[in-house]
Order: sequence, then C-alpha cells, then structure tokens
Amino acid sequence: MARARYIITNNDQSAAWLHICNKLDEVGYPKRNVIAAKSAFEVIRQGQSLHSRLNEWAEQYLDKEEWGLLKNSIRARRSRGSRDRKKSITLDKNAWQMLSKIAETENVTLSQVIEKHLKDVYLDTLKLDRIT
Repeated sequence: MARARYIITNNDQSAAWLHICNKLDEVGYPKRNVIAAKSAFEVIRQGQSLHSRLNEWAEQYLDKEEWGLLKNSIRARRSRGSRDRKKSITLDKNAWQMLSKIAETENVTLSQVIEKHLKDVYLDTLKLDRIT
C-alpha cells in the first residue's frame, strides 16, 4: 500500500464526504475499480469514526491525482468556512466555462483564478483612483 497522501481529519470528514459523493456521480471516478469503489463507499456510512473509514477508502481507491483534488476540495471548503465575508456572483455560462477550465488546469478554486488573473488589473485601477 502506498504512503498516505493526505489524512482526512474528523473536522474534514464532511468536506471529504461531499467531494467524494459528488465525484462518484462522474463517469470513471475513481480511476481504479470503479464498481468496487462505489460499493465500498456505500458501506462506510455506517458505524463510528467516519474520517478513518474515508481515509481507508481513499487509500484503496484514489490515485495521486484524485487525492490531490480531494485535498484541494477540503482546503477550499475550509477556507470558505473560515472567511467572514462571502459574495455571490452570477456568471454567464461562457465566463464560467473559461474560469472552470483555468481552475482545473491550475488545480485551484474559481476564486483563486479570479484573484490571480485580475490582481494586476485591480492594482492598476487602485493607482488610477489615487491619481484622480
């Protein structure tokens, strides 16, 4: 068995659970033993210490890339949960698709894509505001 890529904690178990549930609806997730993985995932709901059973399931069925996506999803959910101020925006489908593709390629959240790629434009705007 490979070394654990990440340890799902008790605090992270709901984020991990949601991520895996959503991903299991996708075709070909996980890449290894899809049918066995889905069956095993249904069983781990029962009993105590969900986080340890999630870890065992992930160790058995997720590859390195899938572990990374799970870890990023947990971090994003933690980050969203710890922020005081949140804003919702409406995006056209085309804008959402572009942001999503960049986020997937860079393995970051949509918010991180917006911040990273618009930071310079935003700073230039602030400079212009000071001049005028």
